[in-house]
Amino acid sequence: MPNINDPFWAQPPVGFQTGLWQQFAPRVNFTTKYDKILEDDFPKDCRHEPGALFIHYENMTDIGGYIVDICMPGDQKQSPWKATRKRQDFSEELYVKMTLEWKGEDAENAPGEYLSFAPGKYSFKVTLNTTAGYFELPNYENGQLPGPLLDDPDNGQENTCGAQCRLQSQTASNYQKKRYFVGPVTNSTEVALANLTESLSSVVSKGPLLFTTLALFTTGSYLDIEHTAAQAYHNGGPDEWGGCIDIPPLVQLLHGEDDKRVSLDIDPCIDGSNTKGHGLLKLVADYIWLFSAEEQAYYFNYIISPSAKHIENAFTAAAFMAVDEWMQYGSTWSDLDTSGSLNWDLGVDQQVPSIPHAGVVLISILLALYLLCILGLSLYAAWTPRWTNQLDSFAMMRIGSAAPDRFPLRLAHSSDEVNDLDQLPGWIGSTTGVETDNTCISELGLGGETALEGKKRYRCYAGGERS
Repeated sequence: MPNINDPFWAQPPVGFQTGLWQQFAPRVNFTTKYDKILEDDFPKDCRHEPGALFIHYENMTDIGGYIVDICMPGDQKQSPWKATRKRQDFSEELYVKMTLEWKGEDAENAPGEYLSFAPGKYSFKVTLNTTAGYFELPNYENGQLPGPLLDDPDNGQENTCGAQCRLQSQTASNYQKKRYFVGPVTNSTEVALANLTESLSSVVSKGPLLFTTLALFTTGSYLDIEHTAAQAYHNGGPDEWGGCIDIPPLVQLLHGEDDKRVSLDIDPCIDGSNTKGHGLLKLVADYIWLFSAEEQAYYFNYIISPSAKHIENAFTAAAFMAVDEWMQYGSTWSDLDTSGSLNWDLGVDQQVPSIPHAGVVLISILLALYLLCILGLSLYAAWTPRWTNQLDSFAMMRIGSAAPDRFPLRLAHSSDEVNDLDQLPGWIGSTTGVETDNTCISELGLGGETALEGKKRYRCYAGGERS
């Protein structure tokens, strides 16, 4: 997940499309920015700012330890989400300042030969930009591709699908239509934070970065070592040593595309044997140092600490999972709840013949020749004089009367046995006619010697002689 380009959250699964329908659904995009900062850039009044999140951890011994300050300025009791279906954008900021110290190895009190962190002072800032809105789902009309985020899906200038979209909200009240991004209203667990003046338990729709920060750094988190499984193993006897006892959060998301480990002691999990003596100090220092973006390789590049890009990708993936949990298990839904009010119709599949380009060219050439022949015959038929307008029964009777001696009215069981048919001419031509008033009038004849001419006179029935 951290290696996905341009990730976004949407409830329909990957590959979903509405086919013949045009439908809209919510979408949330995330962009994370990681910056190293000076120690003086850490908000100085965060501890006393009303509603701000401030957490302080300090665990120093004679051999070393760590001091960590976490701050999210601003009033975190106010949800950044707005109760609207219009597009909304907001940013969250997380500041972290840490001091890591280690004065040397002690075989009895600090087991292990190598350090997975570099002692020093580090400060950084994480900015998470969140964009939420509605978009058109893939369908046949838009090329089966998701549409862009709309500023206002209820605006007629943007929402062009007409009655199809109105079916999504035909049973919802106007109040419900505006409540999708209010999110869950359940929050039964009180969040008690060290040195936090007021609880954040009343915030029903936290921002994704606040969700992530509380999971990483608050009471019961990995940094709160006094309440973790590692502390229980630390106080246990030798028989309880060893084995994978805990998985630190976000560590797996810090892996790059090569999926290399990022720490000697806490990746992929915490070994119970590393919790003895001063091992707990090292485990927490190892963990918090992963966010310093101080790239360092161990064991011939077998283990590489995360870069700034890896940290950004990890926080983006964490924001995705936070919003997914919030949306999937919330108790307040709008009329566009994608679990039940989307409409789709994929139509009926049809088999389309597949013809190679060479075949298309060959068929086109043959078809062109055929059309040229048809055109030639059409021109010939249009310009050649006709002896009758219709080849009807009257015309057939006149043809038969031209050879009465060869075709008397007899039974014919098989026309193939009548030999005279093979000798019968197949055309109507012109024969020598009679002269009247020094004008030669020709006659039609079966198998006539010359072809019919358009400006020649021929004998006809009562009604006159015509040319």
